[in-house]
Amino acid sequence: MDNFIKITMGWVRQYYERNEDGVFVCTGQEFEVGDLCEFADDGGCPLDPQEHQYYPYEMQQPNENKSFCESCGRRDCIDVEWREETEQYECEECYQAWRKENGL
Repeated sequence: MDNFIKITMGWVRQYYERNEDGVFVCTGQEFEVGDLCEFADDGGCPLDPQEHQYYPYEMQQPNENKSFCESCGRRDCIDVEWREETEQYECEECYQAWRKENGL
């Protein structure tokens, strides 16, 4: 066996607030990791617990890493920032496309 999947049970609490447009948006999250873990092979068949190097659970808050573009939906965009004109987090590529579409 060269690889396995570790499945950790837990839960997420998400907090929402209504924005200016009346839409509920997520403003924060709490990730609770439980003690129960299961191991499986590539096909999803259960395995006995495997010895492995610990890797932290890296959960991110909404807009925390500023790499999520609300226009294109990609999470790997570069230069994502809040754009006053479009009133959302956008990557430079989407922002420039919006400016061109709007004759700016």
